[in-house]
Amino acid sequence: MSVISEAKLAANRRNARKSTGPRTAAGKKRSSQNARKLGMFSRSLVRRDLASESSKAFQAFLKQLTDEFRPQTLLDRLWIERAACAMWRSRRAHRIEATAIAGEPGCILPSGNFLFGLVRYESMHDRNLDRALAALKKRN
Repeated sequence: MSVISEAKLAANRRNARKSTGPRTAAGKKRSSQNARKLGMFSRSLVRRDLASESSKAFQAFLKQLTDEFRPQTLLDRLWIERAACAMWRSRRAHRIEATAIAGEPGCILPSGNFLFGLVRYESMHDRNLDRALAALKKRN
């Protein structure tokens, strides 16, 4: 472990006092949404702020997959749920991408890196889906 000088320690403490995060209610509200830019890592799977998503629609989608795969064990049900989540998020990525390409108003993150990031997230969810489906096929 390295020893830090008193001057460096004092400078760190001064800087830390300046970095206290958002102070206003509006700033706190805005920063609370930082991780949700694409909605790929939202705390909840269904984004209620998107007209194309609802809990009821996700439950219906999950029921369709459950009916199709007819799980026999808890592990089967967990793999089906994982596949449903991956498909749901991948479908969201497709919708956001279509909106961005069309240049429609309300496009999320219209920066130069937007589509690159979206494709990365979409690929990640597609890999999760592939893993879940492979596990289900192996079990059946």
